Amino acid sequence: MLVKPIDTRKTKKAVEEKFKIYNRYLLSIADNNQLILDEKTYEIKLDVNDKKILGKEKEKLQFVQYIISRYNRLCVLDKKIIYFSYMIKEKNNDGFIANNLGFDLNYFYRKKKEAIINMAYTLNAEIYEGETSEIDW
Repeated sequence: MLVKPIDTRKTKKAVEEKFKIYNRYLLSIADNNQLILDEKTYEIKLDVNDKKILGKEKEKLQFVQYIISRYNRLCVLDKKIIYFSYMIKEKNNDGFIANNLGFDLNYFYRKKKEAIINMAYTLNAEIYEGETSEIDW
């Protein structure tokens, strides 16, 4: 076998950890009106004047922009699932998100798992079975 199977539990934790950091950093560098969502493609753009941002704030901005650029690589369905699950301030439960997307809960969970794995690949955060990660510590 060329590629080891992915440990979905650890990979999900790794992706969720990155989104926790993303959301915390976003609070300190951007206002609500600076995060622009294209409602057709679900692409996100961050409209900030980075000339005014220095030091630690610049590192936070670079991380947020990195997450957004990787997120924008996903297909529209994956972007919708990730957006509603992790990228907005209002945290909704999976049933609410599934209902808004027009999915039954079982189908939504399958698609969410795929979206998280795809996001992990874009972030180079996938964890293969048998590997240890920072999450294990």
